[in-house]
Amino acid sequence: MKLSIYEFRGLRRVYAIIELEGEERGLVDALRSLDEKGLLSFMERVFGKVRTLKYGNGAYLGDSRVDFFYAEVELDDYSIYRLEVYPGAATVIADSTFADLSERAKRLVREAYYLNTGGHCT
Repeated sequence: MKLSIYEFRGLRRVYAIIELEGEERGLVDALRSLDEKGLLSFMERVFGKVRTLKYGNGAYLGDSRVDFFYAEVELDDYSIYRLEVYPGAATVIADSTFADLSERAKRLVREAYYLNTGGHCT
C-alpha cells in the first residue's frame, strides 16, 4: 500500500489516496460482496460506531469496465468519511485530522485483507 494524505486545515478536510498493491487490489471485490449487515460490521471495525451509512456499487463503462464501491459513513460524533474504492486505488475524504485518517486508511486495507482471508483483525 502506498498512502498519500493531504490536510487542508482551513477547510477542515483531509484527503487520503491509497494505491493498492498485490492482494490489496481485492478491496473493491471484498466490499461489493458484503451484505448490508456485513458491510456495517466492516465499516464499524474501520471507522468506529456508525450513526448512518450510505453506500453503492457500480461500474464506469467506457473503453473498458471498471467496478467501484462508494460509501459515506457518519459516526456518532457526527464526523463524516467518504470512501471511493476502485480495483487499483481508494480515496477517503474526511473532516478529520492527518493522523486520524492515516490510521483509518491503514485499517481499511488491513480489514479488507482479513475479510478476504476469512477473519478480521482486532
